[in-house]
Amino acid sequence: MPRTSRIHFVILIILCVAALAMCYLVFQQFNLDWYITWLVFWSGVTFVYYGFDKAQAGRDGWRVPELILHTLALLGGFAGGWAGILTFRHKRRKPIFIVILLISVALHVAIYFLLQQLR
Repeated sequence: MPRTSRIHFVILIILCVAALAMCYLVFQQFNLDWYITWLVFWSGVTFVYYGFDKAQAGRDGWRVPELILHTLALLGGFAGGWAGILTFRHKRRKPIFIVILLISVALHVAIYFLLQQLR
């Protein structure tokens, strides 16, 4: 695995721990829906990653591996992925990004409704 990929995966693991802690604290303090908090967190992270990758592409810098962008979308960052595609006009010509984002939307809508049924 290339060095940049390892760095991004370590950052991803740290962000997962931070997301879990944040969702727990938000749920405890403000009684907000933890799953919506999770989706908002990952959408923000995904949007930033899309912007960073677009900036790096313009500078010929090291890039964010596509697997990381897909993983972020599947973790719940699909809204940030869509916003990143529209705002930065980035990855629009790669159909796999649209497919992954659509799958992520369907997955998380299904999870949300399943969680609502379990309450």
